[in-house]
Amino acid sequence: MIFLSRNIWIEGAVLTGTGVGVIFFVETYTILKLRLPSRGSLSPVTRDSLNHFASAADRYLFESADETTHASSTREPLIRGSMASVLEMMSLTLAVQPYAPIYRGPIPLREFLSLK
Repeated sequence: MIFLSRNIWIEGAVLTGTGVGVIFFVETYTILKLRLPSRGSLSPVTRDSLNHFASAADRYLFESADETTHASSTREPLIRGSMASVLEMMSLTLAVQPYAPIYRGPIPLREFLSLK
């Protein structure tokens, strides 16, 4: 970019193109290397076990969701505290004092300038 700003067009274009090419190559390389294998690459025994696990997890989540809806209708709603109570608790437990800078007044410019 510095070469282009100084009207050195050939070197600026080559360096900019090289930079863009390197960035494109590195991004493509990392995408290819970080790609995770799909389920199709697993052995048939592993795929079958994974399918059984997924179906059991779905059944468990469906049953627990039914239980929570029935149980939540009998419970009272949760009572949440206000932000003021949280801040009060923090001020009591943290024991943090605010920063108080020492103000000494303005710098005496006449004395400062006479030191030269």
